[in-house]
Amino acid sequence: MGRAVSTRVTDRMSGHALRSLDGRRALAALVALVAARALLYAAFGAGLVLDDWTSVGNREFLGIAEISNHDMLLSRPLAWLVFTGLYGVSGPHPLALLFFVTLANLAAVSTLYLLVRRYFMATTALMIAAAWVIVPNHNAMTVWAANAQSVVAFVLLAGGAYLLSRGHWVVPALAFAGAVLGYQLTILPAAAGAVLIGTPLMPLVGDASAPVRSLRLGQRAAILGAIGLASAWAAAHPNKPIQYFGPGFWDYVSAHFGEGLFAGPVADPLHQALQGIAVVLSVLALVAYARGERGREDGPLLVLAGGLVMGLGSLGVLLNAAELFGMTDRNYAVSSVGGVMVWVGLFQFVARRWRPAAFALAAVWCVVCLFGQVVSLRSWSRAGDDVVALLHHLDEVDADPDAALVVGPYAVRRNNVTGIVSPVAPDNALWLHRGAQRGSLRIAKVPSEFVVLDPGEVLVEWTGGENEVEPEPGRP
Repeated sequence: MGRAVSTRVTDRMSGHALRSLDGRRALAALVALVAARALLYAAFGAGLVLDDWTSVGNREFLGIAEISNHDMLLSRPLAWLVFTGLYGVSGPHPLALLFFVTLANLAAVSTLYLLVRRYFMATTALMIAAAWVIVPNHNAMTVWAANAQSVVAFVLLAGGAYLLSRGHWVVPALAFAGAVLGYQLTILPAAAGAVLIGTPLMPLVGDASAPVRSLRLGQRAAILGAIGLASAWAAAHPNKPIQYFGPGFWDYVSAHFGEGLFAGPVADPLHQALQGIAVVLSVLALVAYARGERGREDGPLLVLAGGLVMGLGSLGVLLNAAELFGMTDRNYAVSSVGGVMVWVGLFQFVARRWRPAAFALAAVWCVVCLFGQVVSLRSWSRAGDDVVALLHHLDEVDADPDAALVVGPYAVRRNNVTGIVSPVAPDNALWLHRGAQRGSLRIAKVPSEFVVLDPGEVLVEWTGGENEVEPEPGRP
């Protein structure tokens, strides 16, 4: 009997060591992917974009304590702390900002892997986390320091969910509340996690080695209370007017399964074909689930779970105008996880029926996403270059250094990434370039704004070079 117990203990210790080894290798692979993505952006040329100029200008002319305005301190205190710390340490150095943003992304993807590993086997968890790194439909989190608060909020959300799955509740309550005070799109997934995690509806399958304490009803109520208080505070102190946008259903689908994967406009047949494949396979997978195909690694369950995560992550898009790609893809911070869960589930679903077709689908998906990464990262880089080029162009303008300059006829856009536009950033960018607070700068979004509004304003025409694409009619 003693020998049998010893054998079981040895087997358990060996299994735990193997899982730890596999986990370290998985995390190392994810670190390599995140680093490669950051290096690619650095190779294109990291730059300051839009709100970056505001923050570094405030740091230079007003001091570190004024990097973010007091309205943000009141409405989103976590975001205020992130901006103050990030720009306070990095200053106007794009590579330093990229370094710290990359560290935050490493924390985000690692935490995501650990969370998913609690509910799925190691290979599935690795595929989901790796796919989330590769897919380009949330690259504002990857390269834009002014969006770092969403990365930190994501870490708090995923980290709180992970600890909740292990039976803790105090730290998850604080983490969820902090996430909400950093980025409000975390409200719905945090609330859902507080209700569902650790219940029979979400049984552990993957990393279930550690004993888990069941939460009492009062503890769950306390977590929901913390989320509710943070949400009420954010709603009572909005940093901009709250309004409902509500994107079209197919636009939301395309952001995760079609055009969003290309990170730029492509021929309709290309993204529509990919989107159509995803929709048809998803319907077939859900039918299979309804008929009883519900194993954790079969695929249909993961497709269903991914769809639910996409729904929970839609709050940012519902309350903010969002494009399919570009600067506003930060609103897909959570829903992009659901999107890749669906893709991995579809791969598993097809692989159980015809493995060559599944690997062909995975190869096409990876090629599309890698293409999208190049398009997206290059767009961000060019947007940063646009600002530098404009500032040097202004040096050649024959105008009083203290003049109010108006640049137009429209803001330069690179696949929905804008380097500089009013009312955000122009003055600080100009002052930093000149090394003194002299003159003012206004950037017209559209031709109707490229007019003299105040006496003494000087119109400066600027189109951004041969690669600039004029915005679509009626589009800012």
